[in-house]
Amino acid sequence: ALRVQILASMIRDHFDFWFEKRTFTNGGGNQCTYLAPLLQHFVPGAAAGIAKAARLAWEAAGWEGDDIIDEEKRCSHEMSQEDQGDHSKGWINTGFPEPSSLGMRTSEHLSYDGWRSLEAHRDGGSVYTVNFALTEPELFGGGSFYLQEEDEEGEWARDIVIRPPRLGAIVFLSETLHGVRQITSGRRETFVSELWAEDDAPTGACRPNSELMRRYDAAAEEGVHLRVEDTLKPRPGRCGVYRNP
Repeated sequence: ALRVQILASMIRDHFDFWFEKRTFTNGGGNQCTYLAPLLQHFVPGAAAGIAKAARLAWEAAGWEGDDIIDEEKRCSHEMSQEDQGDHSKGWINTGFPEPSSLGMRTSEHLSYDGWRSLEAHRDGGSVYTVNFALTEPELFGGGSFYLQEEDEEGEWARDIVIRPPRLGAIVFLSETLHGVRQITSGRRETFVSELWAEDDAPTGACRPNSELMRRYDAAAEEGVHLRVEDTLKPRPGRCGVYRNP
């Protein structure tokens, strides 16, 4: 935890293009320091810890799902009897990807200086979010993390409120609505990473989207090196509003 905090401080001091103040459109915000470009160099065990936490949650929550026959294909006679016995053909998995098959989209140090809460939002475009607490809960008032559970119609059902100990991890499906309640005193810090269906984000790319990844792939095929300044999209720290696409 201390290494993550030291790395975040160093990036803010020397690489300010990897730091931004994010105001969310639906309320609240945070100070985000993007760690991914240097994380493996300075905190080499961090990625393994993130992967381990995601894997444990994937197993415990039953996110691996079940293999079921694609009824549409079977009813349209596109599946042979042989295919029905082969799970690589004509079957659908009802679950979510095994975490090790995903790439690291972003790793961020978050604090809330200047904001006192973060309203409910989704980490759109990612599959799993892994959130490590860096502050003991007794060192700040309020500031509980919450997930919004929805019913079958997609309507709010209840808030699941969590206040993890320092180094405790919360792992959730990234499309789940979540936020931080009002911080009444003290300072709250977290280390948050998102896993997604693309490759690991290239060095210098701060929470890229699929379009930016395609730019990297095209540049690599042409033997062109993209500069950091060429990949920085108008992000919240520069335009003042974060829509979390």
